[in-house]
Amino acid sequence: YEGVTVQTNEFRVRPHNVYISTPPSTTVQYANGLTKAGFGTVVVQQRDGSNNVLTGGDNTQASDQVSVVLQESGGGSTTTMLGDLLVQAITGASTFTDLGIQGDAGSAFSMRFTVLSTVTVDSSALTVRPYSLVISNSPTLHQYGASSSLATLPTTLTVTLKNGNGDTLTAADSSDLMTATLRENNGSPGTLNGDNTIAASSGVSAFTDLSVSNDASSQLYLRFTFLTVTVDSSEFTVRPNHLHISQQPSHAQYGNSASSASFGNSITVRVRDGANNVLAAADNTGNMMAATILETGGSVSQNALLGTKSLAMSSGSRVFTDLAAQGEAGTQFKLRFTFDTVTVDSNTVRVLPYALSVTTQPSNSQYAAAASTASIGSAIAVELQDGAGNKLTGSDNSGNNVVVTPLEVGGNIDPSSLVGDVDRTVTAGAVEFSLSIQQEAGSHFKLQFAYEGVTVQTNEFRVRPHNVYISTPPSTTVQYANGLTKAGFGTVVVQQRDGSNNVLTGGDNTQASDQVSVVLQESGGGSTTTML
Repeated sequence: YEGVTVQTNEFRVRPHNVYISTPPSTTVQYANGLTKAGFGTVVVQQRDGSNNVLTGGDNTQASDQVSVVLQESGGGSTTTMLGDLLVQAITGASTFTDLGIQGDAGSAFSMRFTVLSTVTVDSSALTVRPYSLVISNSPTLHQYGASSSLATLPTTLTVTLKNGNGDTLTAADSSDLMTATLRENNGSPGTLNGDNTIAASSGVSAFTDLSVSNDASSQLYLRFTFLTVTVDSSEFTVRPNHLHISQQPSHAQYGNSASSASFGNSITVRVRDGANNVLAAADNTGNMMAATILETGGSVSQNALLGTKSLAMSSGSRVFTDLAAQGEAGTQFKLRFTFDTVTVDSNTVRVLPYALSVTTQPSNSQYAAAASTASIGSAIAVELQDGAGNKLTGSDNSGNNVVVTPLEVGGNIDPSSLVGDVDRTVTAGAVEFSLSIQQEAGSHFKLQFAYEGVTVQTNEFRVRPHNVYISTPPSTTVQYANGLTKAGFGTVVVQQRDGSNNVLTGGDNTQASDQVSVVLQESGGGSTTTML
């Protein structure tokens, strides 16, 4: 008063509200090489009840500055905010330029700004994404166990949240879930079983019970996602427990004019789990079911199997429609089907030739001096042929022999009359026989060769005795009897003998060409008289 003054105690004037005029970025992510995720520039204004900015607000003292803290809902622990957390107002506005977060990630953050202790405002929800996710103990190779419909993945499979510097975000522990999904290159995946949504604890999500069902593939992988940040595991393999042939190949025989023998047009193979379920999601175009041919007791080239031998799975099965044999014959073949390293063998199937061909015929023969057998050939040759007349050069099975038996047109012949190896293994589609005849003579013999029901007969051949012997000669002197016009010579017996002088007891052919004939001869100038 007239130069005399007095001051009151200090008093405060609080704004009506605090308003965030420039909000923080609602979604931020750790950048490459950085340990901090920044929220950008944030401006907070102090306003009166009419929403006017209190432009005179500019006090430099800490109690009048606007403070900020970071909050996290959803069960997470609060992480310390980085940057200048206390900012003076200038003309009623406080500008925060370096706010950031470190060591945490999630979608439940917010900022609370406070002035003069009680006037506050909260930002919208803020999401902090990790820079990357890192998988440890990734799946590699898994197979369905016996009786099991699940292929179990590693006991503990962990995924870690990382900042841009590769550090674990150890404060990440909110209700945000890490999600695992099953993916497949070149196919549609089966089912991922177990708890596939796991919250992080200290920056790590641990999956403990994942398994795959209804699929078999070598190109499966897991994709883990946290707030749109993803990481894919390496490709891994899930093998079936076993393969099952639901439609077996059929026995085959070469048809007329055909150079191949079909095993059928609907051979069906399925991949199954340990509980015998078909793995219906197995459809990967990069995983092939392969067919090969096997032979027990012989060797077989894979070139002998024709057709489409490698097929991608479809709905867990594969139908082979055109598999056929070429150049082979035998009764001990199998088809082997392989998926990954799992195999199954078919039932044993036979492949029969269209025909047998005698390429070297038996020869006519005669018993030699001192010989009890007559050779009919040392290299009588028989080939197995397809319908186009090609030799089946792959035929070499020790269990499939060509058997030869003797035949006689117009007579009977004991099989024991054929001497030599009458049951021989085929080599390179052919077989040779060295054969002789004993105890027989005639001109209407044949040989019959048989291979698993397929037969062929040779041309006729003859076997001459070494000599003819009169064992009961005619009466040397005969006389016409009273009242008769014929003088009889009595009973005469003539034997056919081999070179060892044995009677050829098998000679019995009824045909005229094989019968013994007799003529009467007269020497000394007389004319031949007809024999009666």
